[in-house]
Amino acid sequence: MGHSQSVCRYKTYKCNLCSQEGHLRSRCPKNLKKNYNKSDIHMVTEEIQELSLYNVHQVSLNQVNPPIQLIVSVYGKEVLFDLDTGCAFTLLSEEVYEACVKTSPWIKTSPQECDTKLKVYWFKKSLPIMDKAIVNVDYKGKNFSLPCIVIKTGGRKLPSVLGRDWIKSMQLYNSNSGGTITISNIVFAGAVDQDVVNLKKKFKSVFDQHRGKILGHEAKIVFRDENMTQIFCKARPVPYAIKDAVEKKLNILANSGVLKPVTSSEWASPVVVVPNPDGSIRICEDFKITINRFLGKEHYPLPNSKGIYASLAGGVVFTSLDLSAAYLQLLVHKQSQPLLKINTHVGLFQYQRLAFGVAPGPSEFQKVMDRILKGLNGTSCYLDNILIAGKSRADCLMKTLLVLERLQKHNIRVLVDKCDFFVLELKYLGHIIDKNGIPPDEELLKAIKFAP
Repeated sequence: MGHSQSVCRYKTYKCNLCSQEGHLRSRCPKNLKKNYNKSDIHMVTEEIQELSLYNVHQVSLNQVNPPIQLIVSVYGKEVLFDLDTGCAFTLLSEEVYEACVKTSPWIKTSPQECDTKLKVYWFKKSLPIMDKAIVNVDYKGKNFSLPCIVIKTGGRKLPSVLGRDWIKSMQLYNSNSGGTITISNIVFAGAVDQDVVNLKKKFKSVFDQHRGKILGHEAKIVFRDENMTQIFCKARPVPYAIKDAVEKKLNILANSGVLKPVTSSEWASPVVVVPNPDGSIRICEDFKITINRFLGKEHYPLPNSKGIYASLAGGVVFTSLDLSAAYLQLLVHKQSQPLLKINTHVGLFQYQRLAFGVAPGPSEFQKVMDRILKGLNGTSCYLDNILIAGKSRADCLMKTLLVLERLQKHNIRVLVDKCDFFVLELKYLGHIIDKNGIPPDEELLKAIKFAP
């Protein structure tokens, strides 16, 4: 069962029950007839080649056909299921249970009441069952309360399986169309969202890795008091281990037009090198001890969390766009550039773009982004992060298109690796944004919940 006759290792074996060749006693048709009425054992099989145990779904795609998969929302979280009409029940992996269901108000039966046995042909023992559950499921705008079986994976990476019970309950199966299943959002293993692919093609310049330069806008830096003392700070020492990395970073910034080498200056601020989580470095400027004390503060209001969440009210599907090195995309007015000079171990540089650490920087950048995105409903921008909320996937897609058109018009770049497209929830400012509200992020509450 589950393989062709040509590769069967028992095709020449003689059965001890009926004396015919081609099968074992345990699979003899005569023996199976005796056990035909047993309903507590359900075979979950799949067309595969001879593979290692529990590694069926790690085989490269050139060896077997990839599984047909379906995205379904379980308690508001997208879950990828393998669609299997040969499986009587829907199986939820332990990982999905931990991520989606464990903290939810779900209805469950005790393990003693779960008398169903599940077997797969490549595994002699029954699959270990954690529990049965009734879970809240959303699919194509419809809500269902459906039963499932939670499988204990024991650390092994097993897929969740969408079986015949959910197929019928979710009306994926049309009995009037000759047994045809029609599903709109099937994806194959390793496949990507086609809408996202189309967006990347349509807005190539927005997703370009080269640094952008915002068109039509400049930042101006104004002194509060003209009678100030000019401050020139010497360069701070750089650890020998990262000197090469710092020099390489400075060269990249100079070649991209962010910095310009200069020979002398009346102002000079020191730099601080900060490591990034990915191992790279960030060069930060310490303007606090030089120009910041003399700069006039721009009284442009930054959005607060309540205003951001209110602008996303009614959203069901969300997109988050992260601007790539946002400040460094905004030009600084030529009269303001001489103030943004830094002193490094390889000489003086002058910023031509808005530098991090300048006191009016956040207000200047927020003002520009608000002007660019003005009039777009369901959209909120806080500095370098743009949030988009749609009442449906189609609505979110349309709003995302409008935002990307604005960004492309003004030559703004986004960092695609930090973007989220058409998701059912977003982590933002310590909260989870979804259609049900803005609950706090459980990860951030662990320290409080499990405090000694």
